[in-house]
Amino acid sequence: LLQRAEPGGNIKSNDISQFAGFVSQTDKHLDEKLLAVTVQQSDNLAAIWTPYVFYLDGKLSHCGVNSFQLVRTGPDWKIHYLIDNVHGGDCEQFINQFSTDG
Repeated sequence: LLQRAEPGGNIKSNDISQFAGFVSQTDKHLDEKLLAVTVQQSDNLAAIWTPYVFYLDGKLSHCGVNSFQLVRTGPDWKIHYLIDNVHGGDCEQFINQFSTDG
């Protein structure tokens, strides 16, 4: 399941196959940089929280947070659920807040 937490508290569900199709077929250069990844795990359940910065054709497009829920099925980990948001403020300040560089 792929969802976005929108401003005002609305949740928008996205079709994951449409999203994958767009990503695999676009002629645009897409680059998502993850910042300050946090992982919590207990047995076969894990949660990953990571701020991100998204660049489109080399230009800053937007920033926000990804939240993944993973489940281990045998030897493999599978993404069970993904939700993200888009930060409503200044992405340069966001990057400075969460960057682990330097």
